[in-house]
Parts: sequence; structure tokens; C-alpha cells
Amino acid sequence: MIKVLLVDNNPVLLKAVTTILEQAGCDVEAVENGLEALEKLKAFHPDILITDLIMPHVNGQQLCKIIRNTEEYKEIYIVVLSAIILKDLDIILATVDYNLCIVKGTLKELRSCINEALQVYSSCDREFRQILCAESVKKDDKLDPSTVTTELLMEKQHLTRMIANLSEGVLELTDEGKIVSSNSAALNLLDISEEELLGQKIGDIDFGKHSWLIKEWQEKNLGYDQGKTLEIAVPDPIIIGEKFATASFLPIYDETSSFGIVILRDITRQHLAEDHKRKLDTSFRLIKKMEAMSGMAGGVAHDFNNLLTVICGNLDILAFSRDDQDFAEKAAAIGQAQQAAYAAADLVRKISTFSNFGIIHREKVCVGPFVSSIVKNYFKRNSTKYELDIQTPESQVNIDKEQIAGALRNILENAIEANGENKILIKTSTLNFTVPQLLSGQYVPSGKFVRVDVIDHGAGIDSNKLMQVFDPYYSTKERGSSKGMGLGLTVVYSIIRNHGGYVVVQSSVHKGTSVSMFMPYLGVGALTVKDESQNEETQSLHGNILLMEDEEPLRDIGSLMLEHLGYCVTAAPDRETAVSAFVKSKEEGQTAFDFLIVNLYGENGEEGLAAAKEILAIDGGAKIIASSGAILHPAMTDCKKFGFVTTLPKPYTMDNLRHALSSAKLV
Repeated sequence: MIKVLLVDNNPVLLKAVTTILEQAGCDVEAVENGLEALEKLKAFHPDILITDLIMPHVNGQQLCKIIRNTEEYKEIYIVVLSAIILKDLDIILATVDYNLCIVKGTLKELRSCINEALQVYSSCDREFRQILCAESVKKDDKLDPSTVTTELLMEKQHLTRMIANLSEGVLELTDEGKIVSSNSAALNLLDISEEELLGQKIGDIDFGKHSWLIKEWQEKNLGYDQGKTLEIAVPDPIIIGEKFATASFLPIYDETSSFGIVILRDITRQHLAEDHKRKLDTSFRLIKKMEAMSGMAGGVAHDFNNLLTVICGNLDILAFSRDDQDFAEKAAAIGQAQQAAYAAADLVRKISTFSNFGIIHREKVCVGPFVSSIVKNYFKRNSTKYELDIQTPESQVNIDKEQIAGALRNILENAIEANGENKILIKTSTLNFTVPQLLSGQYVPSGKFVRVDVIDHGAGIDSNKLMQVFDPYYSTKERGSSKGMGLGLTVVYSIIRNHGGYVVVQSSVHKGTSVSMFMPYLGVGALTVKDESQNEETQSLHGNILLMEDEEPLRDIGSLMLEHLGYCVTAAPDRETAVSAFVKSKEEGQTAFDFLIVNLYGENGEEGLAAAKEILAIDGGAKIIASSGAILHPAMTDCKKFGFVTTLPKPYTMDNLRHALSSAKLV
């Protein structure tokens, strides 16, 4: 029994030809288009395929091509069944690999042609590309081609050629997401043959990490009148092997049909070029960063060497001094060494601000009175004219007051040096950017900010050199032995960055410079801020202190400094001694220690942490201050989490020590 697969989108003709074939003793499976035929081929392997040419979805030409290019189907005997006028049919058949063609006529004529075709198939001598015409179209003059049909065929071929030659890949989908047509660009991009591609669902194609998104689009948007377009664009392209592509997935819907179109664009060359540019930019930024680091390293080394020369020189003078030498000379040497040491400590603090974890303590601050206090106290020390313009004074920010104050003082110092005798304007305001801003080439995102401006009317900065002001040690100023020159705006940038803010410098030559600090707006609060003019030395400091310090020189100098402040000090070299001293004072009924300063020594500071834990287990109300030179230590960045009331970063001065104890007293 001959097995026949019949494909025709005309239901009446499909039924009629099925009946003719069954009466001839054939086993027949009938479907309405090429897509259904491809599905049927998976379970039904025919001897003969009889197919119409013009059909929706996968047409007869595509179906014949797929069968001829598929190894397991290539021996199927293909019969084309067409109602197209002969002269028009010749145009189409030139591109179709068929065995025999039947030109449709009356039902009687069609039965005769089909039976003849079955006889040809059954014979041993099957003639290729034979055309069987119904009697009504076998006349010598034949029928003239229909003008309308010819124009439609020409238009279809023109459209087919145009799509085939597009550089973009084009796929047509059914309302179920099955691929029914593809041009060459799409096949090349997907690296797949047409016979492998047609009939697959678009959601089953491997599009890498975008596969789930495309499958979701297929399920939720095809076949619906409210379907949405899916765009996969340049920033995150589809990766297919070594190729990169963008894509548009378009659902098409009207009153009679719905389908989908996929447009694929090969951006491999563009992507590789941009990737190459990104790598060059990264290399360039690395070179610039290394240049900046080199400048910073040289500058820091220069400043430290100068400071150490002053310290060592004065210490040598003291070491070799005679007992009868004038006290004033010794005091002068001590004073100079002391000032240089303070400058070295300040330089270390400046360098530490480059860390993301350099913020020790944050609190809510009303910007207006805070800035006013800093500015007024700063200008008490010089005669420069200034003007304060405080807008929205109750606006709050969440900041480390000491660091922001230092940043503002750095900016004021630069402004004074550039400004000469002109007045400096310091202004605060609150603003809301609804879209990101690019101010003098510097990016500030959208959002609400408190802005602090310091504006001078000095010489200004050339636009070509404007961004270099943030480079460490980018300065033409002479470096001094008692100040970390060249780190001013670099430190400001790092401090504000660590607070989630931005620094913008705007300048014009001969018109002056404005430096603006943008800090995240927190809200509005009462004007409760302590004036910096309050002197902590006027506060009463006395009581008992337990100092745990493992290094003897630091233990000795720490004890002397505390005694100078008026405290009675018990010094302990290790955890065991410190805990024992605390327990003893409790057992003997002595006055409890008012404060404990615990050095976080040992690997990762575990000895200091253990001491604090043991002491708090004895007395949960003990006020313990954590001290360490490692400001990145978790206990220094979040002291209360570990039971400490505040911190004392090293190196510390008498003022730092007094401030830490005053803060602890308020807890």
C-alpha cells in the first residue's frame, strides 16, 4: 500500500483528493499547510508527498526544500499540485525540486492525473520534472497568464528577494510561536539550517541567558491583541556562539490573523570594537591611576621625610643637650618636634580617608548651623573677608562631623590661597535633581541633596586642567614640612564619596572657582548643634581610668597624658592583668573605674575584644573605649556592636583623648 501525505489549504479540494487516493488503495494523511506537514512527518513517513505551492505558514516551495535537504526524507516522491496558470507556474517550479507536477482542472480531470501519477510512481522508470495537465489546459495555444496572478507572483517574489537580502535576520512565527519562515541572515546568525529551524518554537531556541525572557514573551504576547514588543538591546546583547546580536520580538494582530516577527541584528563587529575600546579605556585609566598613585607616593614620602627630619633633628638636639642648657631652647625643640608629629598624624588621617571604611562615626546634623560654626571659627584665625548665605538651615545630613569639617576647612584653605584680597562666599542650599546632572564634566545622579558651595574670585583654573585638581599631589605650591600639601581636594573627594555624595569643581580663568559638596538629603530637623567654639578644656575631667595597652612606650605616654588631664590611671600590659585589676577593684569595694581604654591588640584584635567581653560580663555598665591604629577594624567602625561606648583611633593627641572621654561621659 502506497503511503501518501497530502498538503493543501483548500478544505474542499483536500477532501476530494483524499477520497480519490483512498479509492486508489492508498494510505492517506491530509494536512492544511506545510507546518502541519512537518509535524506529521515525525510520525508518518510517506512514499509520496502531494503538496500545493501557495499556502500559509510553511508553503510548498519551503516544504519541498526541507524534504530534499533532510536525509531521512530525501527519497520521498514529490508531486506538486497547483492551480497556477502554466506560464506563471514555470516561474515558481524553476526553484522547486519536484518529481512530478499536476495542474488542477475539473474533478474528473484531477482524478485522471492523480491515477496517472500513481502509475508513474509504481513504474520502474520514473520521469523527473514531468507535468501532467488537465485536458482543459492542454490546448496548443494554452491559456494566457492572468495579469493579476502574474503581478501578485512578481510582487511576492520581489518581497521574498528583498527579505532574503536584508542584513537583518527575519523570522516569521505563528500565533503559537512556531517558526514558519526565515531569511539567510537569520540562518547565518543562528548558525542553523532552514530544515532544522522551521517548525521549532522560538522559545525553544537557545538564546543563552535571554532564553527564559524570550520564552516568556512567546507565551504571554503571541496570539493576543494586547501583545507587547520585546527589545533586547546593545548593553546586554544575545550571545550566539562567538556572535553578538540585538533583537526585536513583535506580535502582530488584526481581525483575521495573528502572528509574530523576530528581527535579529548582528552587532558582532560593533560589540568587539566597543569591547576593544573599553579595554583601551581601562588600560588608560590604569595608567592614569598609577601616575596618580606614583605622584601621591612621592608626595607622601616627601612630606614624611620633611616631618621626620624635623622630629629627629629636634630629638637629637635634646639628646645631646647639656644639663645647663637654657630651658627655653629645650622647650622650643620639643615644640617643633611636637608640631611635626601632629602634622604627621594628620597626614595619616588624610590618607586613611581614601578607604571606603574611613568613616568612624555618623550622626544627624543640621547643615546650616554646622557650616556656620565651622566657617566662623576658621575665619577667626585669619583676616580674609567672607560672606555666609545659609538657605534651608534645618536641612539634615547623616555625616561624620569631624571628617566633613576637615573637608570644608581644606576647601576654605584652597579658596583663600587662590582668592587674594577678594571676599569668599560660603553658601548652603537644598535641591532636588529629577534627572542626572553633568556639571563641568562631573556626574551627579538624580535625587535630593544638600549642597555646600565655597566660591572664590581668584585666578581660576583652565578647563583642560580642571579634573586634575582631584589627583593626589597635583599642585604647583611648595610643599612645607608641617603640612600635607597637595592632598586637599583629593581628601575632600574621598570624604564626600564615602558619605555617598559628590564633589563638583566649576571654574573659569580670571573669574574664580566654586567647589560644591553634594551630600544626600536626610530630612528636616531642629537646630540643635553644638558650636565648635565651645572648648572641651573647660569641661571637668577627673576620675579613675584603667588603660590596657600592650606596648610599653604607648602605655607610658598614654598614662602621662591621662594624668595630665586629671585622671588616676591604672595601667595594664595585657588582658589577664586588666581583667584582674577590674575584678580586684570590685572585690575590695574600691571606686569603680569611670572609664576603661582597651587597645585591640593580638591577631585581629581578639585580646582587646576578649578583655572587653569579660569585663562587661562582670559589669554590664562599664564604659569601655576601643583604641586601635587599624581604623578598618569592625570594632572601630561599629563600636557599640562590640560593647564599646566610643573609639580612640591612633595616633591620638591630648585633644583627641579629651574628646573621646567627653563623648564617653555622655553615653
